[in-house]
Amino acid sequence: MSGAAERGLHPLGNVLVNHLGFRCHARKQVIVRGAREEAFELQDMSLIRPAGMGAREGYREVLVGRLRTVDSPLGKYSVGDFSGCTAPGIYRVELPGTGEHSYQFAISDGAFGWLPALLLNFVHNWRSGPFENELRGPTHLDDARRSDNGKAADAVGGWYDAGDVRKWMVHSNLPALAFMDAHERLPWHYAEWERVDEGWSPWLLEALWGLDFMLKMQDPATGMFFEDVGGGGNSRKRPGMSWWYENHSGCYADNAGNRFTDNATDSGDERPLRVQYNPIAQFTSVTILARAARTFAALDPGRSLRFAEAAGRGWRLGLDPDPRYLESAGVDFGAWTAVRSWRCLAALELHRCGGLPWEAVDTAADALLENFDAKLGFWRNQAGGSEPFRGVLHSAQPLIALAQFARASTEPGRRAKVEDILRRCLDEYVFPLASLTPFGFIPFGAFIQASSEGDLYRPWRDGYRYRFLMPEHHPQSINHGLAGHWTSWAHALALTGSLLGDARCTELAWSQLQWLVGGNPFNSSLISGVGFNNPMPHSRFLGTFPGGFCTAFNGSSDDRPLLDLDGNAQWNTTEYWMTPLSNALMALSHLNPSRGAASGKIGRLERGGPGAPEPSGSSRAG
Repeated sequence: MSGAAERGLHPLGNVLVNHLGFRCHARKQVIVRGAREEAFELQDMSLIRPAGMGAREGYREVLVGRLRTVDSPLGKYSVGDFSGCTAPGIYRVELPGTGEHSYQFAISDGAFGWLPALLLNFVHNWRSGPFENELRGPTHLDDARRSDNGKAADAVGGWYDAGDVRKWMVHSNLPALAFMDAHERLPWHYAEWERVDEGWSPWLLEALWGLDFMLKMQDPATGMFFEDVGGGGNSRKRPGMSWWYENHSGCYADNAGNRFTDNATDSGDERPLRVQYNPIAQFTSVTILARAARTFAALDPGRSLRFAEAAGRGWRLGLDPDPRYLESAGVDFGAWTAVRSWRCLAALELHRCGGLPWEAVDTAADALLENFDAKLGFWRNQAGGSEPFRGVLHSAQPLIALAQFARASTEPGRRAKVEDILRRCLDEYVFPLASLTPFGFIPFGAFIQASSEGDLYRPWRDGYRYRFLMPEHHPQSINHGLAGHWTSWAHALALTGSLLGDARCTELAWSQLQWLVGGNPFNSSLISGVGFNNPMPHSRFLGTFPGGFCTAFNGSSDDRPLLDLDGNAQWNTTEYWMTPLSNALMALSHLNPSRGAASGKIGRLERGGPGAPEPSGSSRAG
């Protein structure tokens, strides 16, 4: 029994530090519940204090600091800074006055370095089609039948997008994009698995599973990418509901196609392939396939050509689908910021693989810049509108697109204009919102007016309101966990910080990830097998698996975070989802040490440092 427990206190739960840790020279802080003006100790777990036989172990302090109280809309917290400790090691924070302490964590430039390989392994085991492992056999070998004419279509393969067995083109294939980022930037620590001499890596080998599936999901006659396989029917639809909510599609689909099948074609239980136009799926797919055309050009020229041709067909269809394939007529998708962001990236990737002139990229970037709201310092949801842009899964996509555009632009004046917009966005929107709590996470977004009744919308500046999380009582009945939102911001801030040379962006990018791996009020890591206090995931078909990334906190009516830690498999906080996994991997591709970079690692004592042996012949006497 610990000292805290002996005094009637639970030692864990009030002292909050992310469970993975920090880079050696990064900002490091502990957050404690309540107003606690008291001392804290940073303890080195490798240095045990002398204790009698049978006494509980204690650990030697290497830094002592003092907490300061911070009042926030989420309540009172106390914050302590231990950035002064840069020595690699395993540590924890303890409050010596009470015995309360954090979980252990690392200080090392590679504190998050092992996570990308775990995420890759999760995706590998989330394959659909002719794949098996020790747990499960091949699945959905009979996907699918077209929803428009009932004809059989080969939609076998790909990855399941979440803790279910559906395949949505907006998010199921994002790992392929993340894997290409990781291949370009990150070392592969299991060197014997990497065919270095041939240019291959496990990242690219797994990416092909999703890329080959994407080719099957394009209508060869029109270039349109289909919406989903097994996405479900419309039985949930009620008055006031839309297919789209906060730039997220499929919002009234039910679970009709969310099932295993007999794997036999023409048996009658094949799942439907939704033949429907989705503009974000269209341009996301173009982006991924155009990037793949470039990445695989030397490694697999035949595949590269097929990827390039599919991307070109998708671009040519663009915003002009057959009206028969629209879920709702009369929507100007081309005005949406979400669509313009992905269209800008798609144009850039097509240009890079030789499929578009730079003028087309410039035009796409201009369209995205047109939606920037100078008063807000952020983007409107659509051209001609006034409501701010928000997103469940791609909420920072405008910054990602423009940072990539600026990096590629060869015109100094053009690049300077985009960089000025990004700086304005950071200074007027991002940093002020992130400073509202000591955790530093980016709130869900700003509102012109409340979008639901019975939910708290907090006042902000210039008449805007904001919520940290999604509203509970919206007619759409979707109150989604926001891991996709926070990891999108991690990716955007990592990119923007690198472009602008702004260390504040890099710190804030880390804050978004640390919030999801234990640095939160629940002291919970939202990635299975990573850190401590993981929720039981909503993963009803394939179960709990290391590397599965849960959807994370959703919102109460009074705008406080909620999380199912009772094992109820609540989908909107604990379901696995490929979107945060992919966004986090893209962020880590920029935040983690790159190939060949020098880094501080655990395992070497500095002479004279804590725990170092006395030099031979030396004495501290006298």
